Amino acid sequence: MVWHISPMSDSLHSRALLVMEENRRLREDKMRLDREYAEQIEALRFAILESAMSRAESKARRDNRG
Repeated sequence: MVWHISPMSDSLHSRALLVMEENRRLREDKMRLDREYAEQIEALRFAILESAMSRAESKARRDNRG
C-alpha cells in the first residue's frame, strides 16, 4: 500500500497559521504578565520591608524616651 500525503487545503492552512500566530501572541502576553507580576511582588515586598523598618525605628525612639 502506498500512502500519499496530500497538502492541506488553503483554508485549513490559513486557519492553522492564524492559530499558531494567536498562540505566539498569547505566550508573549503571558511572559509580559509574568514579568509585571514579579515586579509588583518585588515592589510589595520592598514596601513591607520599609514599613517594618519604620515601625522598628519608631519603637526604638519611643523606648529611648521612656
